[in-house]
Amino acid sequence: MFKKITKSLLVIFLSLLIVNTAEAKKKKLIIKSSSSNIKVGENETFKAKIKPPGKNYKNVEWTISGISGIDNGIIDESGVYTAPSVITYTKIITDRMDTNEYITSTVTAKAIDVIIKAKSKKAGIKNATKKITVYDPPAVLDVSLKPAKFTIVVKKKQKLSLNVKKKGSGASSDISWHFFVGGKSAENEVFDGSAGKIVKKGKKFYYKAPSKKENKTVYIVARSELDKTRYASAKAVVMKTKPKLLVSGISPIVDFGTVKIGEDVTGRERTFSLISSTGEGVEWQVTNIPTWIAVEPLRDKTPSNVLIRISSTSSLRPGFNQGVIVFKSQKTGYKKAKLKVFINATE
Repeated sequence: MFKKITKSLLVIFLSLLIVNTAEAKKKKLIIKSSSSNIKVGENETFKAKIKPPGKNYKNVEWTISGISGIDNGIIDESGVYTAPSVITYTKIITDRMDTNEYITSTVTAKAIDVIIKAKSKKAGIKNATKKITVYDPPAVLDVSLKPAKFTIVVKKKQKLSLNVKKKGSGASSDISWHFFVGGKSAENEVFDGSAGKIVKKGKKFYYKAPSKKENKTVYIVARSELDKTRYASAKAVVMKTKPKLLVSGISPIVDFGTVKIGEDVTGRERTFSLISSTGEGVEWQVTNIPTWIAVEPLRDKTPSNVLIRISSTSSLRPGFNQGVIVFKSQKTGYKKAKLKVFINATE
């Protein structure tokens, strides 16, 4: 009788395990096509696949979304998308000249982005979206700038990775650089070097931070000269001094008092916070710990609550023992934080 009950419980447990595993692997749609860049007036067939197992899935409703008020193309029930015959999107671009005068011009885009969406007609399946670019050659399809955000000290340089994706004979990769302080609207653009400058060395670009020692946020914009509606931006946090990790709520020198070697020292602990001087979340890890100290956690992201405690007294030498705990940022350019610890050991 006991064996039958045990077997029944085992069957129920395995059934629940199978159900939970199936729920963990919830089915979702993905959209496939031969290209994500479609010339005006041309067609492209999109197919939906379901994962798992990765097979074609036809029980979907196809829709598109794009820029309001213009022709973004159409898609039929079988997933065949027809791009608009002409791009009619225009955008007003305002530039501030060196004379502090504003010049406003209306430009017609050479490329637009359209979102293809596949929605399952069956419940419980996650829908899918895919961004495509419709272009009228010659055109710039995309401008990318990396890193998208970084912290830099005054007078220092940061290498920028610029990529201009284009289509059609005669498409230009020419870029104009713009600097905005405190926002990206035209009135925030500066030309006098107070926001820094771009230095080109061969095919490489570097942002050089301004020399004046003040904290500021600079938006660096790389705008296509062929199509001013296509651009990329990066956010530079300019600092007067090198950013660093900081220990807060504790003295930089921690004295754990006197202990006897071999005794139980449960409760000998300290808590404090680890933060960044910029206020941003920075990942860190402990790279140096004395043998008689334990740190929890060993890695985290600021702001963090940290605990240090005496882990064992057996490794202590009679007399004065000292060590340094080092917290190292995972982000380039940050100074380490250090905490000195002391303890006196008796036999």
